[in-house]
Amino acid sequence: MASSHRLLPPLATRSVFRHSPHRSALSSALRYGPSSLASPSRKVHIAATPSTSTLEHPLDLTEYTQAIPKLSGAGPFPADVRFEVLGSPHSLLSVSLPASSTLYTRRGTLAGLNGKVENATSTLSMLQPFRRSLLRLPFLYQKITSSSPLTCLVSTNSTVSSFAVVKLDGAVDWIVAQRKAILAWTGESLAIKPRINRQMSFAYMGNSRITGRGLVALVGKGQIFQVILKEGEEYVVHPSNLLAYSNPRIKPKPYRLASNILRFQIPKIPTPTFISENELVKTVSNSTAWRKISGFTSTLRTWSRRTIWGDRLFLKMEGPISILVQSRAPRVSDILSNRDIEDAAAVDKMALPDALEKLDKKITEVEDKIMQPKKEAIGHQTAGHGLTKVAYVRNGKIELEDSDLKEFIKR
Repeated sequence: MASSHRLLPPLATRSVFRHSPHRSALSSALRYGPSSLASPSRKVHIAATPSTSTLEHPLDLTEYTQAIPKLSGAGPFPADVRFEVLGSPHSLLSVSLPASSTLYTRRGTLAGLNGKVENATSTLSMLQPFRRSLLRLPFLYQKITSSSPLTCLVSTNSTVSSFAVVKLDGAVDWIVAQRKAILAWTGESLAIKPRINRQMSFAYMGNSRITGRGLVALVGKGQIFQVILKEGEEYVVHPSNLLAYSNPRIKPKPYRLASNILRFQIPKIPTPTFISENELVKTVSNSTAWRKISGFTSTLRTWSRRTIWGDRLFLKMEGPISILVQSRAPRVSDILSNRDIEDAAAVDKMALPDALEKLDKKITEVEDKIMQPKKEAIGHQTAGHGLTKVAYVRNGKIELEDSDLKEFIKR
């Protein structure tokens, strides 16, 4: 029997397992022995899962547009306004607005309404225009109110953007880092105030602080991700990718990555007086060729500030904190023009915050004077020695004031 096995052709064993799925494993066992079956090896291919699914048909919005709330937003048991993000990726915001409720949206972002539209009113509202204009923050919003329930669709003009809804319960405040991130909000006790971050550069100096109770819809470039830090954890993020964050116990600090010791900067050398007053120098400086050379060097300096030295500044966040990060960062050219970068580079870095602080104080004084309630004199009584008592009505209360009229009498 042993001799018959030796007469079998060697290809017979391969032909039996030619179409078998275990051909490679068995052939390796016949070639290298049975020990190769104990630890088989295979190649693993890792591929990224697509973040968005392909939509074969358009998304049906009939269910969302017809879902009109039946309860009212006023009374002892008011109904809450609901925000729902639609689309894949999230590109549309559906708002269920009960009767007698208020919705604030950025100007030009209202896409559609459903309900009794004749009962709805839309007025242009300005949100602290003096302070927000200084920080380059948008201040024009639409105030939408209705005596009957409505369903609103809110969109954005940006091509690549997504939405995130933040619910505030009054316990934790939020800081919005991007200038145009606030899209819509609702809530009677919700307050949005501009905030100056003097530790950051001019491009990222303007923030918005949100306090109170309500809902806020934020829009970011690309997709929005959430990072939750626990106690003792740290996270470093670039200001252009930071969308918003909850108010932490430890304020974010500017952080610069380690770089080379050599600083590629040319010190400014003052021009002597006899050179600047020379007729030849004046003629050359006023020529067309010199202006073109100056423009080229200015463009080169601006490009170097944007490209080489523009991404060194980061923010260091410490937990506990919740952070919203956007995947696509806006370019510096979308925030600042060439003239703004040149002006910011030529001025001392502490001069602009000081000037903004002084201007902010003046604006506060003017607003306090404008908002100061008018007082109405209802009577006065003259006492001896030129002392007069005047009664005023201020905020429903009667106040007595003494005034000495001697300084007004002409001698």
